[in-house]
Amino acid sequence: MTKLEIESIQIVDEADVARSAADLIASRLRQAVAARGKASIALSGGNTPRRIYAELATLPVEWERVDVFFGDERCVPADDASSNYRMAKEALFDRVRVPNVFRMEGERVDLGQAAEEYAQKLPAAVDLILLGMGEDGHTASLFPGNDWSRPTGRRVIVVKGAPKPPPVRMSVTPDVIWAARARLIVTTGEGKAQNVRRALEGDACPAVYPIHTARNATWLIDRAAAALLSH
Repeated sequence: MTKLEIESIQIVDEADVARSAADLIASRLRQAVAARGKASIALSGGNTPRRIYAELATLPVEWERVDVFFGDERCVPADDASSNYRMAKEALFDRVRVPNVFRMEGERVDLGQAAEEYAQKLPAAVDLILLGMGEDGHTASLFPGNDWSRPTGRRVIVVKGAPKPPPVRMSVTPDVIWAARARLIVTTGEGKAQNVRRALEGDACPAVYPIHTARNATWLIDRAAAALLSH
């Protein structure tokens, strides 16, 4: 797989990451509502998104016109401490009224059926998908070891054997990432610097670094994570 075009790279101070990301998200949602009367977003989990959602709760967004989805979820009950939905609820949904939230039901016994049903709920193209990057180069719950460079034919899959607990996840596939009208990748910290360089420089290899599936995105990076970039 050859080098993919990068939409843009924004490097900011660590203290400004959450607000900058929230501003970008709110702007994209407002543009979608203005253009089509409604908007859609797929959220991610993690500590950085928690701060982003808290900032987003303070910004003017017509949430009644926004459908909120998730890019991945741990297969735990919705109130579990590791649930991406619970984190988003605490940071955003409990602070502003967001009536149209579609969570991945990771607690279901038949996860395959849950994944199929979730795929049917997703729009053909979300207006924005928010993604992060793990220290192993994964994004959403797409981990190294699979060839993510080709369409899977499925939009949501069950992932088993995740390297960090819990080992079972649900995740959107590259099919959903590629179809999104916009992709925003936010990553921070010195520990991510090596993989930021691998993600943004040189040829792409999604089997080793799944983040390469989303390379043509807006990248919002703090200075520590950008420290090893050559430009």
